[in-house]
Amino acid sequence: MNTSTYTKLIIVAMLGLLTGCPSGGGSGSVGPAPVPNNVPRFAYVADWSKGSVSTYVVDASTGRIKYIGKIIAGTNPVSVALDPSGKYAYVAHWEVGGGIGKVSQFTIGTDGSLTSMATPQINAGDGPRFVTVDPTGRFVYVANYASNNISQFKINLDGSLLPIATTTSQPMTGPFSISVDSGGKYAYVANYDGDSVSIFSINSTSGVLTQIDADPASPNMNIPAGSSPSSIAIDPSGTHAYVTNFGGNTLSQYTINQMDGSLSAMADAPTNTGPRSIAIDPSGSYAYVSNWGSTSSVGTKVSKYKIDPLNGTLTAFDVFDAGARPIYTSVDPSGKFVFVANEVSDDISLFMINPANGNLSSNSPSTIAAQGAPISIAISHGTAAVFPVPRYAYVANAGSLNLDVSKYTIDPINGSLMEITNPVNSGDKPVSVTADPSRKFVYVANQTSSDISGFLIDAANGELTKIICGTAGTIGCSTSDPTNFAAGLNPNSVTVDPSGKYAYVANYGAATISAYTINSTSGALTQIDANASTTTIIDNFPAGVRPASVAVDPSGKYAYSANHGTSDISAYMISSATGALTRIICGSSGTSGCGTSDPANFAAINQPTSVVADPSGQFVYVTNSASGIVQNVSQYKIDLGGRLSPMIPSTVDALNGSGSIFITTDSIGKFVYVANEGDDNISQFQIEPLNGTLSLVNTVLTANLPHSITLDPSGEFAYVTNFGADSIWWYKVDQINGTLNMTNATAGPPGIGPNSITTIGTYQ
Repeated sequence: MNTSTYTKLIIVAMLGLLTGCPSGGGSGSVGPAPVPNNVPRFAYVADWSKGSVSTYVVDASTGRIKYIGKIIAGTNPVSVALDPSGKYAYVAHWEVGGGIGKVSQFTIGTDGSLTSMATPQINAGDGPRFVTVDPTGRFVYVANYASNNISQFKINLDGSLLPIATTTSQPMTGPFSISVDSGGKYAYVANYDGDSVSIFSINSTSGVLTQIDADPASPNMNIPAGSSPSSIAIDPSGTHAYVTNFGGNTLSQYTINQMDGSLSAMADAPTNTGPRSIAIDPSGSYAYVSNWGSTSSVGTKVSKYKIDPLNGTLTAFDVFDAGARPIYTSVDPSGKFVFVANEVSDDISLFMINPANGNLSSNSPSTIAAQGAPISIAISHGTAAVFPVPRYAYVANAGSLNLDVSKYTIDPINGSLMEITNPVNSGDKPVSVTADPSRKFVYVANQTSSDISGFLIDAANGELTKIICGTAGTIGCSTSDPTNFAAGLNPNSVTVDPSGKYAYVANYGAATISAYTINSTSGALTQIDANASTTTIIDNFPAGVRPASVAVDPSGKYAYSANHGTSDISAYMISSATGALTRIICGSSGTSGCGTSDPANFAAINQPTSVVADPSGQFVYVTNSASGIVQNVSQYKIDLGGRLSPMIPSTVDALNGSGSIFITTDSIGKFVYVANEGDDNISQFQIEPLNGTLSLVNTVLTANLPHSITLDPSGEFAYVTNFGADSIWWYKVDQINGTLNMTNATAGPPGIGPNSITTIGTYQ
């Protein structure tokens, strides 16, 4: 990290202190203009089928999100809400029976991580369906579907919830959702089974809800809605309310009386089948609705509405494609992006909002794999975007007599590496190392012993502890070392998918890909059988001859294998549910762009060794290592369904770089770097943002036989393993053009034959 980035750390810390102070009062002197507090930072997703809440870091400039970990919350998390300060999170659990449901309560760390409070859960009513925090950050309300009431809580100074003595139990039938107006004066409840909306005033001191009668002449009356109202949203001005009627395929529209919070119905607006959730952008100009579908049809659409600035009516909806069963829609606090949780396709759709008309366009990537039936999304915000800080680096030493992995801390100021005690033993000839996206585990491919070593990362000091597979004879464990996990013959590369659920290994000596599920708690690997019909042996997935590298695209939908022996690329579709690979077929013999040895694969140039997908999920780049060739890097566009089509031009020259053996991109998708072991240098490319083509910027010298290159999570430093020189060099990355500036420093003491390096960091 350079001086400017270090300064950002100090500024962010100061802003955090400043924004924690109350406003108003004082001498009346004019102070500095308030800092906008609408920058998206972290997204939290309730994973219905996994009983967890996942954390994603939000790129405030692009709207991309990246999975960074999850916490087990409890059975059937159905709704997640954050307090306005972004310090606390609350999760409602759909539990029916016995009259008592649960709400989990968490503190949020500065890095976005969730930690259970001293009392992890607190009782609510029967069948909690939705949780919300009032805009003042003082009260929490939970709609209890089965007990037909609202649980009310006060937020203590430490973020824990204190039940309010009076629990509202009004004539509600199946309360499904609750929303509070921006002034914190009124609460509105969508009654799914009652086809109505209940209205409450909020006591500004106690937080207690008191029902407001829809008709003073008829006490305890609610206002009618459509069939099965499921979600309710209040516009930012607090003048209008909108309700999705799941069973009626309509939206109810109301004006809000500013004096007493009462609702006056306007004409219904049509929508697509099964409107489930509605969100309004911060400007109050547009509304977005996720259409879940009916019991007989699977919804895949998100509807957009223009909100009339004069009378609040919704008009002229447009429809955009999402995933299967879009169940929840969220607009980020900056009003630039929309995120949709797709329950059945188990992913999150990412959209960008056109500020001119509110239309949605798919982001790149358009989806991100989720953890298991995502059902609710909440986004934290602040005054500054999240930025990563490097912490640790791990190096697989393929030539080491001790067959080990070196560990280093990364200095965030200058990028230097400091060894963490002694290396840890892995297997025979460790050639590839990777860390999972949650930064909890490290995996190492051991080529000669044909197995995978797994390690737990100590977040406090970077130390590694072996993950034990089992004992001799345990199914799935290595025959060479039963503490390791079995792989195919001569594994050459290991990678983890962006969701952290699956790992993939290219078996160089077996023409196969091994696939594994990852235990999110222990990090243990369980091999995925490519042929479930057989019971005596676990089969791997077929690839080309001598697969040297495997990569997964950022959406988690596709995997690609660079096949050194057949000079082609195998492509696969990944099952979100199981992690199994399904071959994507290029064509038949003689089809243009397909392999000559195996037309099912996609053609490369000559002896490809490394493959990478760019962060946008649109492009794939492959190094061709054969000596004497000029066009070292093949470049492809990822088409619909994960197919690869060559760009124009289809290859680029690494320029004075031969034996191109490894390729990587920066985390943003601006630069590509290629390690050329034949000429002991690194080729540096820029990515053309519109079409993905590469243009050479420069080459920089390395020591003998550079075998891999990686950038730290902040993108400020690059690290190169020099296999023939037993050294690791690092470089400062020019953020404008991607040029590497050597620091003239080397890590020490390095292992023998450092072959692969990975880095991890934290977020601030």
